[in-house]
Amino acid sequence: MALIFNNGILGSLFGDNKSSFGTDNSLPIDIVFEESQAQKFLITSRPTQKGGSFSDNIVTLPQEFSCDGFFKSNLIGDTWRDKKEALDELARTREPFDLVNHLGVFPDVFFTEINSVANREFNDVLKFTASLKQIPTISSESKRLPPAAFKNPQVGAPSVDKGKVQGEPAKGNESSLLFSMFGV
Repeated sequence: MALIFNNGILGSLFGDNKSSFGTDNSLPIDIVFEESQAQKFLITSRPTQKGGSFSDNIVTLPQEFSCDGFFKSNLIGDTWRDKKEALDELARTREPFDLVNHLGVFPDVFFTEINSVANREFNDVLKFTASLKQIPTISSESKRLPPAAFKNPQVGAPSVDKGKVQGEPAKGNESSLLFSMFGV
């Protein structure tokens, strides 16, 4: 009797619905065998004149994920074929989505590879492995300028240091070659 209340067995039988493609649980993963997250970094280096090198920067690369799981038919009439079609449609949209899994919620990810297996061993389920990668996004900001700024482009422009203007020529030019030849 104690085995029925074991969370691992209940999750295997009925799914734990903690993992999905999309934060709104749009495509829940019924059974998850393994989820992984890889955080990679690029350490740049520059050569020196004596043949050595030094590291000068650490670049954070996009995170990569993998998910091994099953889609299965459920009591409300969704079959694993329906879920496979939903997975294919999500891939066809070519739009980033949120990945929700046991490791966290990760925005702006997309598939790099999807492998599906259906055979006699997996009678009424579809086994799949999905590889995903987070897509770096940027944001922009715009400001509204007053109409007067378009008439005079210097309005609103940052101030520029023009240096110091010298009023007199520098002293001591009399001994230069140009001064002796041309008086300049």
